[in-house]
Amino acid sequence: MSGTFIIAEVGVCHNGKLETALRLCDAAKAAGADIVKTQTFIPEKCIRKGKDYDRLASLALSLHDTYKMAMHCDDIGIEFCSTPDDLESLSFLVGECDVKRVKLGSGSLLYEPLVDAAFDTGLPVLLSTGMATKAEIERELLRQFRRFEDEEASYLTVMHCVSLYPCPPRLTNVRAIATIQEMGTWSWTPYRFTVGYSDHTIGDYAACAAVALGATVVEKHFTLDNEAEGPDHRMSATPGQFGRMVMKIRQTEVMLGHGQKEPSPEELAMIPRIRKDAEGFQPGL
Repeated sequence: MSGTFIIAEVGVCHNGKLETALRLCDAAKAAGADIVKTQTFIPEKCIRKGKDYDRLASLALSLHDTYKMAMHCDDIGIEFCSTPDDLESLSFLVGECDVKRVKLGSGSLLYEPLVDAAFDTGLPVLLSTGMATKAEIERELLRQFRRFEDEEASYLTVMHCVSLYPCPPRLTNVRAIATIQEMGTWSWTPYRFTVGYSDHTIGDYAACAAVALGATVVEKHFTLDNEAEGPDHRMSATPGQFGRMVMKIRQTEVMLGHGQKEPSPEELAMIPRIRKDAEGFQPGL
């Protein structure tokens, strides 16, 4: 495809049920998503025991069902992706599900073992930066550059993200995309990266603004029903809402154009009808 990659972030909106996960894949495909993404985690490896353990563990899709979800995506013609929360999940997604890219959540940005393992796969990495300062992002980019030295690093997309669910419009700060883009032009980083946006707002204004500012990837939480039980449903887009967002993003891409200030043939044809002559007269329409 060309243009913005649009990710339907199912997350845990399947509530741990394979049947719901497969329905979400079908709906994401119909809504125009390029990628459908879930979250893969082994509860005992990444969730501390406590009052929320059982609730969070119940939202996990088993590795067996995750594999079935990946195969279903292959059958219907949409790319499957998942965010690993632990090293075993990452190995499973790469080795068994044959993912084409690795998306790391904001909570993992400073967890070096998982970030390093993701880069070491050689696959494109999408790195979310919710809760992170500019200095923390810079430090992680520099650390990865030093790890690879002269070797070619994985293709990287740094995702602007605000870790609020939902994120209020006044805190969305989409202009941070431009700040992150500037990091790719500094002399200390010889490899370049693109910038994406992981959207936690309600509605599609922020997603379209992100594309206008240069985001190459847009991720939006996705559900079948805003009233369903679970942590993310109310702030997620339904299939109809997601489909309208996709349409607006594609329209935004067309309207952004090529960026050169030069009239199109259609506009040039208006000169004899609009441009004043040497005496200041306009020919008229």
